[in-house]
Order: sequence, then C-alpha cells, then structure tokens
Amino acid sequence: MRLVTSDDIIDVLAKGKQRGLRFLISKLTFNKLSRTKSAFDKSSISHSNWWIIPEIKERWNKLITGNPKVTYEKYMMKGYLKNKKNLRLLSIGSGSCSHELNLATYSNFDEIVCLDIADNRLKEAQKIAQKKILKTFPLYVPMLLNIHLSLILTLYFFTHLFITLTISHI
Repeated sequence: MRLVTSDDIIDVLAKGKQRGLRFLISKLTFNKLSRTKSAFDKSSISHSNWWIIPEIKERWNKLITGNPKVTYEKYMMKGYLKNKKNLRLLSIGSGSCSHELNLATYSNFDEIVCLDIADNRLKEAQKIAQKKILKTFPLYVPMLLNIHLSLILTLYFFTHLFITLTISHI
C-alpha cells in the first residue's frame, strides 16, 4: 500500500494554486484542531467554494422550492414554520451564518445560536447581526451549556432532506 499517490500530488498542487503556500504549510502540524481550523479560517477565499455559484444556488432553490428565485429559508418559513412562534435554532457548522442571518429576520425565532470551529467566521456574523440589529442573534456563544432548544437543525442536512424529497417525487 502506497502512502502517497499521484492523485495526492495533484490535490496538493491544486490546493496550493487555490489557497497558496501558507495554507499548505498550515497543514504541516501535529495539532489536529489547528489543522482543521486552517481549512475554514479564510472567509475571503471564495473561489474554492462551488456552492456560492449563483447557478448552483438557483438550481438548489428550484429543486427545493420549485422556484429558482425563492430561497429554502423563505420556503421553510412561509410554509412549514409559518405559524410557529418562540422557536430557538441551533446551527452546528454554520460558518459565516449566512442562512442563519436570513432566518433571524423572521419573528418566529426567539434565539438563533451558531456554532462553528472557525471563531473568526462567527465574529464576522456577529458584526453583521449587530449592524442589522438582529435581536435574535446571540453576541457570541463560546460554550453550549444547559440551553433548551425547541428546534435543532443543521441547515445543510435540511437542504439535503428537501433535495432528496424533491428528487424522489420526480
């Protein structure tokens, strides 16, 4: 069994081209948490995130909602959670909280808690929430202890669930 394959070399070269030498060097550590955080700590690097391409977003919207211009957040809030009040949302792996910031504009939520390994992404989301004066968004949650939530949802799972249900009905 080989430890390094030609595919590994191609992947390293591609990542080096995308993210630079500093990123590659950040992977040469024995600290697993540090190595993992380095993959998600640069919010300005968008060219390696295929899911932000407008055509991809529109396709997902069409698969989930039936309309390429209607986001799944709006679809979910106007349909499934229309009459629900006092909701509390926990989003695990939320990154820069773009979906959660959209959901925070609805009055259905009392609180939205975002957790992510990349602290700087959460701090960016905090600034946006403060700028928009979103009262449901906590300032910062370093630890999650004794929080009773009426709705626990990982948004990417929810998206996948809708895509799966939509595809299965085609």
